[in-house]
Amino acid sequence: MLVALPAEARPLRRHFGLLRDNRCTALPLYRRDRLALAISGPGIGPAHGATVAARAWLGPGPRSAWLNIGIAGHRSHPVGSAILAREVRDHRDVRHWIVPPPPAWSGETGLLITVPRPETRYPARALYDMEGVGFFAAAREFAPPQRVQALKIVSDNRAHPPDGLDGRRVSRLIEAQLERVGQLIEALAQTE
Repeated sequence: MLVALPAEARPLRRHFGLLRDNRCTALPLYRRDRLALAISGPGIGPAHGATVAARAWLGPGPRSAWLNIGIAGHRSHPVGSAILAREVRDHRDVRHWIVPPPPAWSGETGLLITVPRPETRYPARALYDMEGVGFFAAAREFAPPQRVQALKIVSDNRAHPPDGLDGRRVSRLIEAQLERVGQLIEALAQTE
């Protein structure tokens, strides 16, 4: 798993019992059994770099799956909604991926557009984040398309702008979707 913010990582670490791997100095990395969680920092570059560093540290795995979890804005979806990216592209439409959802996924899917700074106008009916393109550009180099996914939790929309979005609120949004995250991890484990 890759998240951008410590506030996104906190509930995931607690829920899955992940412990800091202090041997890894390239990035904050938490592990338990076959699960690992890396924190990249916000932005395309940090997400790309952290994904590459995590893969280098964790090594290749024939059944490894890569999951980006984090908050995103959306024009109209309710705050707290969990949406799996079915398509990822950058704000200039230069890089683009179609993302086949795991067969066992029964939740909502949507378009994810990665932007250089938080989007508050929401021009398209899409999710807006700052890491998706960096994550996909790296992870798709070493994992098949069906084993690279992004689950976004809506943190803001036109009715609820991102003003006042702090770490506690971000953690609560992720925490409210931990069951969905667990379902997605299970769905990825069943994906060939």
